[in-house]
Amino acid sequence: MPTIEFPRLAVSPRVRSAALDLVRVVGLVAVVLGHVSTEGLVRPLLYSWHVPVFFVISGYLWRRSRPVGDEARRRVRSLLVPYVAWIVVVTVAWAAFTSAVGVMSLPDPVALVLGGSAIGGQYAAFWFVTALFVAVLAMRVLSAVHAWLPAAVGVLAAALATVQPDLVARLPWSVGVGMVALVFLAVGDGLRRVRHRVRAPLELGLALVAGGLVLAGSGLVAPVDLKYADLGTPVAG
Repeated sequence: MPTIEFPRLAVSPRVRSAALDLVRVVGLVAVVLGHVSTEGLVRPLLYSWHVPVFFVISGYLWRRSRPVGDEARRRVRSLLVPYVAWIVVVTVAWAAFTSAVGVMSLPDPVALVLGGSAIGGQYAAFWFVTALFVAVLAMRVLSAVHAWLPAAVGVLAAALATVQPDLVARLPWSVGVGMVALVFLAVGDGLRRVRHRVRAPLELGLALVAGGLVLAGSGLVAPVDLKYADLGTPVAG
């Protein structure tokens, strides 16, 4: 009896990068430390990179072939659905806790709807989710027009934030900050393009990190606080 050969499907599994995972872990630890304390050198050493690095990673992992509609559906599921769900969970938990200690406290519903810099306290980190949603959707729409357009719009948004940070930060859902973050997405996308040319990535990376930390710790460059569209020292920050 002849042997029947079934065709094999070409499978190209996505290889997970231990280096990127390490950067994520270090970034998360830095975010936690930055929320615990801003005393001494904590703020200048952490704030200029501990949140922007996650936008850079998103740009590094960017896939140009994905349609806008598919991007929107994916980001709604992965970002907005958890965002709303966790707002509900945190609100209920906070109300229960404050009620138990005899000082019932509920958030301002208008502030919750506005999101972004309008909410703080137990919601202090929630702005990042909507800013990332805005940034990746804008990146997808703008790059469909031209590859350089996201970076150009990001630079313009950063320029506006430099002179009018309060205006940019007050936009609902951190829309303004999301547009500024296009700069970091573009940086990540550019890094992926030149990665194959870097022969000693660990050595170069450590040198750049050390140089950046020395510059930040010296006080010559003001730290970045992306939530409030504070980009620190123009360009250098």
